[in-house]
Amino acid sequence: MPEYHLVSAPANLQANNGAGSHRNQGASQWNNREPQVTKTINLIDAFKEYVRNAEFRKIMNSGAVCYAEGSFVLNDPRYIDQSQSPLKLTPYAKSHINECALTFVLRKDYPHENGVLFRVDRKKLKDAPRYETGMNDPSVLDGLEEYQQLVKRFEKEYSDYASITPTFLELANKLIDNKKWKTKDFTDETYLSSATFHRIRTNDPHDPSLRTITMLCVGLNTNWDIAKKLVAAAGLTWKNTKECYAYYFILRYMKACR
Repeated sequence: MPEYHLVSAPANLQANNGAGSHRNQGASQWNNREPQVTKTINLIDAFKEYVRNAEFRKIMNSGAVCYAEGSFVLNDPRYIDQSQSPLKLTPYAKSHINECALTFVLRKDYPHENGVLFRVDRKKLKDAPRYETGMNDPSVLDGLEEYQQLVKRFEKEYSDYASITPTFLELANKLIDNKKWKTKDFTDETYLSSATFHRIRTNDPHDPSLRTITMLCVGLNTNWDIAKKLVAAAGLTWKNTKECYAYYFILRYMKACR
């Protein structure tokens, strides 16, 4: 029999109201049976849940889970095979899915027209997967919390590291400032372009190549210790190639070879 349903009903009368809805007993207003749950969700339903559920959105934005084979699984190499594209579940994850995959509760997907009283037939409503924290396995919730703590630790330690470790752009700009170079000075001495000078002076986060750093060091007539610091600050290493060794040789033994 069709029933009336007020979409803007109070939260404790709704089947699901997004974040924290696991504490609500709305489903029992309609029936007394346990709600059905699922570990799988398609991307369209996942997007809808991301838009309407702040708690699920927070988890997604944190990077704590990855989407693999229809499930949102803890971002951990025990569960995710990242060597494949698209991502695949590991054999361990498939046999321990409860400890690693988010659980979604199947709720009736009522039309959303706030404040409008209208007639609906619940039998014709589709079940939509909703994320509710309380319906998830404690091991999954612990995994989410551990990931959040790891991210916080990383951010703090990186902040401390960055405060005492100059970047390539900071070092390069200081050296250019010491020379009092303008654009023409830079291009004449390094044979690099004016665009490269502009990127450095405006702190454009553009990763320099080993060739660029070598030409900059030759133009600046830096010593070997400074050249090493610039290379390290750019996150580069000396690879086992003839070209890389040529740059190393120039910086180490021929710094005045312009």
